[in-house]
Amino acid sequence: MHIIPTTKQEWGRFVLFPFKAYTAVAFPCYLLFDHTHHSLLFRYTHVTDIVAACYLVSGVVLIIGGLIHKIAFKSPAASSDFVYGGMALVILFGVMPLFTPL
Repeated sequence: MHIIPTTKQEWGRFVLFPFKAYTAVAFPCYLLFDHTHHSLLFRYTHVTDIVAACYLVSGVVLIIGGLIHKIAFKSPAASSDFVYGGMALVILFGVMPLFTPL
């Protein structure tokens, strides 16, 4: 078993992993922070903007990474990249506006 990626496909999955992890973990953590520190988010509303901007970056990077996996490597990992990229954009444009203060 090797720890360091050796092929281009493995490197692609390795590079995209933090974006997938952010997509899966950031929103539940944001909700937990919002629930436990409600007054802080109204004082520091830029937290929501930072989380939303990172979701935008993750979604775009994952979709571009999925295209690279699909076109260049013909890898089955492309479908998971597209799913995570789509989830990031759905959370960004569909769910995050519900939690932004007016």
